[in-house]
Amino acid sequence: MATVSAPNARQVSCDICSARRVRLTVSRSAAADRLNELADVAELMDDFNSAVRLRRQASELRVAAMRLLDE
Repeated sequence: MATVSAPNARQVSCDICSARRVRLTVSRSAAADRLNELADVAELMDDFNSAVRLRRQASELRVAAMRLLDE
């Protein structure tokens, strides 16, 4: 049975954390894209207050996603 040395285990753990951050970033960016699409629909329906709210939420999601990559 093979064992993983401590430095290699740490590297594997870091790689897993990095992969999770990337997946979270992609998911948040996709959610932000969808919120922008919904804001477009709200504007077409002359619901400008909702459009502004949706765009603000999309922006906050994008900022949160970028912060994940900075960690």
